[in-house]
Order: sequence, then structure tokens, then C-alpha cells
Amino acid sequence: MGAMTHPFLSSSLALALLVALAGCGGPLSYTAEPYDASKVNTEQRATVQAAETEAADAARKSHEAEERVPADEEALENAEKAVEQAEHALELAKAKLDVEEVKGDGNEQADVAQAKSQVSKAERDLAVSEAEVELAERKLERSKLAAAEAKQAWLVALAKVELAKRDAAGVETADAKENQGDLTKQLSEAEADHGAAKEKLAAADQAVSEAQDDVNEAKSDN
Repeated sequence: MGAMTHPFLSSSLALALLVALAGCGGPLSYTAEPYDASKVNTEQRATVQAAETEAADAARKSHEAEERVPADEEALENAEKAVEQAEHALELAKAKLDVEEVKGDGNEQADVAQAKSQVSKAERDLAVSEAEVELAERKLERSKLAAAEAKQAWLVALAKVELAKRDAAGVETADAKENQGDLTKQLSEAEADHGAAKEKLAAADQAVSEAQDDVNEAKSDN
């Protein structure tokens, strides 16, 4: 695998990214006390490194999920503009119908029929645009919940890193045992929060699916 590097060099870079994503002070309430990595056995060191690799991957996914939110915000803005345009088009179609209905010339019936058809089409176009706004809103909400779920998954992974470090360092002293208890509780709470975030995300997925069905139905009527 090439030249060996310090076993926790890569972890320092990964944790720097994690802290940067979480903001000043870091995301966890409890961390493992520092210890000399060279004094733990190979299996323990491998366990910590594996946990750190998973945490780094979770950090990347969290960052990517956050980066997708602005695109969905822009999509919603565009959908709302499309509704405004569709509303304006409907107003124009109705105004033209009013004109044709009062003209009273020889082509009255044909012109009125055509104007009514244009109004009907503008109404259908507006219905599609409104359904697409609803879909864009649901997608944005889903995107935000996906980012929250990914962040919580990262917090779980980071909590596992700290607990792995604590276990590798040993728990001979009273302080070490207390630290291990805090880290274990922290992980359990993070996993519970992650479970709740996954449930919200699943509900958002269903909402997006239903909104997409509404868009498809509106388009089929057009």
C-alpha cells in the first residue's frame, strides 16, 4: 500500500472538515481525551481509522447535500415566476374574450369561440404552473431534510470515532469510565436523532411523489 504515514494524520484533516461544516466549537458535546496512538495495538488503531474513514465520507455527503439546496431554491423561484407569467397570459386571454364578445361583427361566433379556447388553454397552463410550484416547494423541503439527515449521519459517524478512541485508550480510571459513559450516551442520542431525520426524509419523499403525480395529472388535462 506504499509508505506508511502517521496513523492519525488523515484523521486530523477529516476532523478539520467536520468542524468547519459544523461551525465554531465542533458539533459534539463530548470528545475522547487525547492519547498516544503509537501505544495502542494494531487492531485498535485499525478500528479507529475505519471509524475516521466513515466519518470523513459522511462529512463529504453532508457537504454535498447542503450544496444541493440552493439549486432547489432557484428552481422554486423559477416556478413562481412561471406562475406569474401564466397568470398574466390568462388575464390577456380573458381581456381578448371580452373584446370579442362585444364586437358584434360577422365573425363574432368564430372569434368568440377561438378566444374562449385561448382562455381555457391559459387556465390549464396556469394549473400546470401552480402544480409545478407545489412540486418545487416539496422538492426544496425534501432537499433541506436530506441535508439535515446527512448531517445527522455525519454526527453519528463522528460520535463513533470518539468512542472508538476512548475504547482504544482504555478505561482504567474513573475519569476514563465517565468519559466512556458520556460518549456512549452521546452516540445513542445521535443515532436516535438520525432515525427521526430519516423518517422525516421518507415522508418528504412521499410528498414529492404525490406532487409529481399532481403535475402529471395537470399536464394530461392540457
